[in-house]
Amino acid sequence: MSCNEMPLTDGLVDLFSILEKRIMPLCENLWRARMRLDMPHYFFFTKMLEHASVTDEYVRNQMELIGLDSSTEYKLIALEVDGDTEPDRAALAIRAASGLNQGNVFCFPHQNMTLALCHTPPSDSLLSHVKTIQELRERMYEPLGIVSGVSEVFTDITNLDLAFQQTKIALGLKQTIASEQFASDQEMPKGIYLFGDALMYYLVDPSDKDERFMRFCFSHTILKKIYEDDQQNGTNCLALFWFYLYYGRNATAVAQRLHMHRNTVLYHIEKIQKRFDFDLSWRTARDRMMLDFKVFFLTVSHESIEKIFADAES
Repeated sequence: MSCNEMPLTDGLVDLFSILEKRIMPLCENLWRARMRLDMPHYFFFTKMLEHASVTDEYVRNQMELIGLDSSTEYKLIALEVDGDTEPDRAALAIRAASGLNQGNVFCFPHQNMTLALCHTPPSDSLLSHVKTIQELRERMYEPLGIVSGVSEVFTDITNLDLAFQQTKIALGLKQTIASEQFASDQEMPKGIYLFGDALMYYLVDPSDKDERFMRFCFSHTILKKIYEDDQQNGTNCLALFWFYLYYGRNATAVAQRLHMHRNTVLYHIEKIQKRFDFDLSWRTARDRMMLDFKVFFLTVSHESIEKIFADAES
Protein backbone atom coordinates (compact mmCIF):
# COMPACT_ATOMS: atom_id res chain seq x y z
CA MET A 1 0.00 0.00 0.00
CA SER A 2 2.89 2.38 0.65
CA CYS A 3 4.69 1.63 -2.62
CA ASN A 4 5.05 4.90 -4.52
CA GLU A 5 5.51 3.08 -7.83
CA MET A 6 1.91 1.91 -7.86
CA PRO A 7 -0.87 4.24 -9.05
CA LEU A 8 -3.42 5.46 -6.50
CA THR A 9 -6.45 3.40 -7.43
CA ASP A 10 -9.98 3.53 -6.00
CA GLY A 11 -9.21 0.28 -4.22
CA LEU A 12 -6.19 1.76 -2.45
CA VAL A 13 -8.23 4.81 -1.44
CA ASP A 14 -10.83 2.50 0.12
CA LEU A 15 -8.12 0.55 1.95
CA PHE A 16 -6.58 3.73 3.32
CA SER A 17 -10.02 4.87 4.51
CA ILE A 18 -10.58 1.57 6.32
CA LEU A 19 -7.10 1.79 7.85
CA GLU A 20 -7.76 5.33 9.05
CA LYS A 21 -11.03 4.31 10.72
CA ARG A 22 -9.25 1.45 12.52
CA ILE A 23 -6.07 3.28 13.48
CA MET A 24 -7.49 6.62 14.66
CA PRO A 25 -9.39 5.19 17.66
CA LEU A 26 -6.26 3.29 18.69
CA CYS A 27 -4.15 6.44 18.43
CA GLU A 28 -6.70 8.38 20.46
CA ASN A 29 -6.68 5.75 23.19
CA LEU A 30 -2.87 5.70 23.27
CA TRP A 31 -2.75 9.48 23.47
CA ARG A 32 -5.20 9.60 26.36
CA ALA A 33 -3.29 6.95 28.28
CA ARG A 34 0.00 8.76 27.77
CA MET A 35 -1.25 12.26 28.54
CA ARG A 36 -3.48 11.13 31.42
CA LEU A 37 -5.90 13.96 30.82
CA ASP A 38 -9.58 13.68 31.54
CA MET A 39 -10.41 14.95 28.08
CA PRO A 40 -12.21 12.24 26.09
CA HIS A 41 -13.35 14.84 23.55
CA TYR A 42 -9.93 16.32 22.84
CA PHE A 43 -9.95 15.25 19.19
CA PHE A 44 -13.38 16.75 18.61
CA PHE A 45 -12.19 20.11 19.96
CA THR A 46 -9.03 19.82 17.88
CA LYS A 47 -11.12 19.38 14.75
CA MET A 48 -13.14 22.47 15.67
CA LEU A 49 -9.96 24.47 16.35
CA GLU A 50 -8.62 23.50 12.95
CA HIS A 51 -11.95 24.21 11.26
CA ALA A 52 -11.92 20.70 9.85
CA SER A 53 -14.55 19.66 7.37
CA VAL A 54 -17.05 17.57 9.36
CA THR A 55 -20.71 16.69 8.97
CA ASP A 56 -23.51 18.24 10.99
CA GLU A 57 -24.34 14.77 12.26
CA TYR A 58 -20.81 14.34 13.61
CA VAL A 59 -21.04 17.66 15.46
CA ARG A 60 -24.47 16.79 16.90
CA ASN A 61 -23.29 13.37 18.09
CA GLN A 62 -20.19 14.81 19.72
CA MET A 63 -22.20 17.54 21.41
CA GLU A 64 -24.57 14.93 22.83
CA LEU A 65 -21.63 12.96 24.20
CA ILE A 66 -20.25 16.08 25.86
CA GLY A 67 -23.66 16.97 27.26
CA LEU A 68 -24.06 20.33 25.51
CA ASP A 69 -26.66 21.59 23.06
CA SER A 70 -26.86 24.09 20.24
CA SER A 71 -27.91 26.95 22.54
CA THR A 72 -24.78 26.71 24.70
CA GLU A 73 -22.66 29.85 25.01
CA TYR A 74 -18.86 29.74 25.21
CA LYS A 75 -15.79 31.75 26.05
CA LEU A 76 -12.28 30.56 25.20
CA ILE A 77 -9.24 31.37 27.35
CA ALA A 78 -5.71 30.71 26.08
CA LEU A 79 -3.09 30.33 28.82
CA GLU A 80 0.53 31.02 27.90
CA VAL A 81 1.96 27.77 29.19
CA ASP A 82 3.29 24.95 26.99
CA GLY A 83 2.83 21.39 28.23
CA ASP A 84 5.72 20.15 26.09
CA THR A 85 8.34 22.52 27.53
CA GLU A 86 6.77 23.15 30.96
CA PRO A 87 4.84 19.98 31.85
CA ASP A 88 4.71 20.62 35.59
CA ARG A 89 3.57 24.21 35.19
CA ALA A 90 1.02 23.16 32.56
CA ALA A 91 -0.34 20.55 34.95
CA LEU A 92 -0.76 23.26 37.60
CA ALA A 93 -2.46 25.50 35.04
CA ILE A 94 -4.94 22.80 34.03
CA ARG A 95 -5.70 22.03 37.66
CA ALA A 96 -6.32 25.70 38.41
CA ALA A 97 -8.27 26.35 35.19
CA SER A 98 -10.54 23.37 35.87
CA GLY A 99 -12.22 25.46 38.55
CA LEU A 100 -13.07 28.35 36.24
CA ASN A 101 -16.74 29.11 35.61
CA GLN A 102 -17.78 26.89 38.56
CA GLY A 103 -16.14 23.91 36.87
CA ASN A 104 -18.10 24.28 33.63
CA VAL A 105 -14.97 24.22 31.52
CA PHE A 106 -12.90 21.90 29.31
CA CYS A 107 -9.10 22.24 29.64
CA PHE A 108 -6.66 20.83 27.10
CA PRO A 109 -3.36 21.61 25.32
CA HIS A 110 -3.20 23.05 21.82
CA GLN A 111 -0.42 24.66 19.79
CA ASN A 112 2.03 25.30 22.64
CA MET A 113 -0.72 26.71 24.85
CA THR A 114 -3.24 25.45 27.35
CA LEU A 115 -6.85 26.21 26.51
CA ALA A 116 -9.86 26.55 28.80
CA LEU A 117 -13.24 26.45 27.08
CA CYS A 118 -15.91 27.81 29.44
CA HIS A 119 -19.54 27.01 28.69
CA THR A 120 -22.98 27.89 30.05
CA PRO A 121 -26.63 27.68 29.06
CA PRO A 122 -27.82 30.93 27.43
CA SER A 123 -27.05 33.73 29.88
CA ASP A 124 -26.52 37.47 29.89
CA SER A 125 -23.84 37.55 32.59
CA LEU A 126 -22.41 34.15 33.57
CA LEU A 127 -19.52 34.57 31.13
CA SER A 128 -19.07 38.30 31.65
CA HIS A 129 -15.56 39.74 31.37
CA VAL A 130 -15.87 41.05 34.94
CA LYS A 131 -16.24 37.51 36.27
CA THR A 132 -13.57 36.13 33.94
CA ILE A 133 -11.00 38.76 34.90
CA GLN A 134 -11.56 38.19 38.61
CA GLU A 135 -11.25 34.42 38.28
CA LEU A 136 -8.15 34.56 36.09
CA ARG A 137 -6.49 37.01 38.43
CA GLU A 138 -7.19 34.85 41.49
CA ARG A 139 -6.53 31.46 39.93
CA MET A 140 -3.94 32.03 37.22
CA TYR A 141 -2.02 35.28 37.28
CA GLU A 142 -1.48 36.09 40.94
CA PRO A 143 -0.59 32.58 42.20
CA LEU A 144 1.07 31.19 39.05
CA GLY A 145 2.08 34.22 36.97
CA ILE A 146 0.33 32.73 33.93
CA VAL A 147 -0.75 35.22 31.26
CA SER A 148 -4.01 34.65 29.39
CA GLY A 149 -5.82 35.84 26.27
CA VAL A 150 -9.62 35.88 26.36
CA SER A 151 -12.10 35.63 23.51
CA GLU A 152 -15.52 37.22 23.30
CA VAL A 153 -18.58 35.19 24.25
CA PHE A 154 -19.80 33.16 21.29
CA THR A 155 -22.24 30.47 20.22
CA ASP A 156 -21.90 27.44 17.92
CA ILE A 157 -18.95 25.17 18.70
CA THR A 158 -17.92 25.24 15.02
CA ASN A 159 -16.75 28.81 15.65
CA LEU A 160 -14.11 27.61 18.10
CA ASP A 161 -11.32 28.30 15.62
CA LEU A 162 -12.42 31.94 15.38
CA ALA A 163 -12.47 32.30 19.16
CA PHE A 164 -8.96 30.85 19.24
CA GLN A 165 -7.92 33.44 16.68
CA GLN A 166 -9.29 36.14 18.99
CA THR A 167 -7.19 34.87 21.92
CA LYS A 168 -4.06 34.82 19.76
CA ILE A 169 -4.70 38.37 18.58
CA ALA A 170 -5.17 39.52 22.18
CA LEU A 171 -1.92 37.86 23.26
CA GLY A 172 -0.09 39.13 20.20
CA LEU A 173 -1.07 42.69 21.11
CA LYS A 174 -0.52 42.34 24.86
CA GLN A 175 2.35 44.84 24.95
CA THR A 176 0.28 47.40 23.06
CA ILE A 177 -2.70 46.85 25.38
CA ALA A 178 -0.42 47.10 28.42
CA SER A 179 1.02 50.38 27.12
CA GLU A 180 -2.45 51.84 26.71
CA GLN A 181 -3.43 50.68 30.19
CA PHE A 182 -0.26 52.22 31.65
CA ALA A 183 -1.06 55.52 29.96
CA SER A 184 -4.62 55.55 31.30
CA ASP A 185 -5.75 56.73 34.71
CA GLN A 186 -7.69 53.54 35.36
CA GLU A 187 -6.58 50.49 37.31
CA MET A 188 -6.66 47.60 34.86
CA PRO A 189 -5.97 43.90 35.45
CA LYS A 190 -2.46 42.71 34.67
CA GLY A 191 -1.67 39.53 32.77
CA ILE A 192 -5.20 39.22 31.34
CA TYR A 193 -5.74 40.41 27.77
CA LEU A 194 -9.23 40.64 26.30
CA PHE A 195 -9.87 40.50 22.58
CA GLY A 196 -12.24 43.42 23.11
CA ASP A 197 -9.25 45.53 24.17
CA ALA A 198 -7.30 44.40 21.10
CA LEU A 199 -10.14 44.85 18.61
CA MET A 200 -9.52 48.52 17.79
CA TYR A 201 -5.85 47.83 17.07
CA TYR A 202 -6.77 44.85 14.94
CA LEU A 203 -9.23 46.93 12.91
CA VAL A 204 -6.77 49.76 12.18
CA ASP A 205 -4.12 47.28 11.09
CA PRO A 206 -3.93 47.65 7.27
CA SER A 207 -3.62 43.91 6.65
CA ASP A 208 -6.47 42.06 4.92
CA LYS A 209 -9.33 40.93 7.13
CA ASP A 210 -11.07 37.57 6.87
CA GLU A 211 -14.79 38.06 6.23
CA ARG A 212 -15.87 35.08 8.34
CA PHE A 213 -13.79 36.29 11.26
CA MET A 214 -15.12 39.85 11.00
CA ARG A 215 -18.73 38.65 11.03
CA PHE A 216 -17.95 36.50 14.05
CA CYS A 217 -16.49 39.41 16.01
CA PHE A 218 -19.79 41.29 15.91
CA SER A 219 -22.25 38.39 15.93
CA HIS A 220 -22.84 38.11 19.68
CA THR A 221 -23.07 41.55 21.26
CA ILE A 222 -24.94 43.15 24.13
CA LEU A 223 -26.54 45.62 21.71
CA LYS A 224 -27.98 42.76 19.68
CA LYS A 225 -29.65 41.33 22.78
CA ILE A 226 -31.02 44.72 23.84
CA TYR A 227 -32.39 45.32 20.34
CA GLU A 228 -34.07 41.88 20.26
CA ASP A 229 -35.64 42.55 23.66
CA ASP A 230 -36.92 45.92 22.46
CA GLN A 231 -38.49 44.22 19.44
CA GLN A 232 -40.20 41.62 21.59
CA ASN A 233 -41.31 43.83 24.49
CA GLY A 234 -42.07 47.14 22.80
CA THR A 235 -39.38 48.93 24.82
CA ASN A 236 -36.68 51.28 23.55
CA CYS A 237 -33.67 50.75 25.80
CA LEU A 238 -31.33 50.72 22.81
CA ALA A 239 -31.94 54.38 21.98
CA LEU A 240 -31.59 55.39 25.62
CA PHE A 241 -28.31 53.46 25.80
CA TRP A 242 -27.02 55.19 22.64
CA PHE A 243 -27.78 58.67 23.90
CA TYR A 244 -26.18 57.88 27.26
CA LEU A 245 -22.94 56.98 25.49
CA TYR A 246 -23.28 59.78 22.92
CA TYR A 247 -23.63 62.45 25.64
CA GLY A 248 -20.66 61.12 27.58
CA ARG A 249 -22.78 59.51 30.33
CA ASN A 250 -24.50 62.82 31.06
CA ALA A 251 -27.84 61.58 32.36
CA THR A 252 -29.28 65.11 32.54
CA ALA A 253 -28.66 65.69 28.82
CA VAL A 254 -30.22 62.32 27.97
CA ALA A 255 -33.25 63.07 30.13
CA GLN A 256 -33.80 66.38 28.37
CA ARG A 257 -33.40 64.79 24.93
CA LEU A 258 -35.82 61.95 25.65
CA HIS A 259 -38.21 63.91 27.89
CA MET A 260 -37.52 61.66 30.86
CA HIS A 261 -36.56 62.16 34.47
CA ARG A 262 -32.82 61.96 35.11
CA ASN A 263 -33.32 59.24 37.72
CA THR A 264 -35.27 57.16 35.21
CA VAL A 265 -32.33 57.32 32.80
CA LEU A 266 -29.89 56.22 35.51
CA TYR A 267 -32.23 53.43 36.61
CA HIS A 268 -32.40 51.91 33.12
CA ILE A 269 -28.64 52.25 32.54
CA GLU A 270 -27.87 50.59 35.87
CA LYS A 271 -30.34 47.83 35.05
CA ILE A 272 -28.55 47.13 31.75
CA GLN A 273 -25.13 47.10 33.45
CA LYS A 274 -26.30 44.68 36.14
CA ARG A 275 -28.01 42.42 33.64
CA PHE A 276 -24.89 42.00 31.50
CA ASP A 277 -22.38 42.49 34.33
CA PHE A 278 -20.24 45.23 32.80
CA ASP A 279 -19.12 48.65 33.93
CA LEU A 280 -19.42 51.74 31.75
CA SER A 281 -16.88 53.52 33.95
CA TRP A 282 -14.32 51.42 32.04
CA ARG A 283 -13.32 53.38 28.96
CA THR A 284 -12.57 50.18 27.04
CA ALA A 285 -16.15 49.02 27.69
CA ARG A 286 -17.50 52.32 26.35
CA ASP A 287 -15.22 52.12 23.29
CA ARG A 288 -16.49 48.64 22.49
CA MET A 289 -20.12 49.67 22.88
CA MET A 290 -19.63 52.65 20.56
CA LEU A 291 -17.98 50.37 18.01
CA ASP A 292 -20.89 47.94 18.25
CA PHE A 293 -23.27 50.84 17.64
CA LYS A 294 -21.35 51.78 14.49
CA VAL A 295 -21.74 48.20 13.23
CA PHE A 296 -25.42 48.38 14.16
CA PHE A 297 -25.93 51.60 12.16
CA LEU A 298 -24.03 50.06 9.25
CA THR A 299 -26.00 46.81 9.10
CA VAL A 300 -29.55 47.63 10.23
CA SER A 301 -31.93 49.20 7.73
CA HIS A 302 -32.33 52.97 7.76
CA GLU A 303 -36.11 52.60 8.19
CA SER A 304 -35.63 50.53 11.37
CA ILE A 305 -33.15 53.02 12.82
CA GLU A 306 -35.47 55.95 12.02
CA LYS A 307 -38.29 54.21 13.87
CA ILE A 308 -36.13 53.42 16.91
CA PHE A 309 -35.06 57.00 17.43
CA ALA A 310 -38.37 58.57 16.40
CA ASP A 311 -40.17 56.43 19.01
CA ALA A 312 -37.57 57.31 21.63
CA GLU A 313 -38.03 61.06 21.17
CA SER A 314 -41.80 61.06 20.79
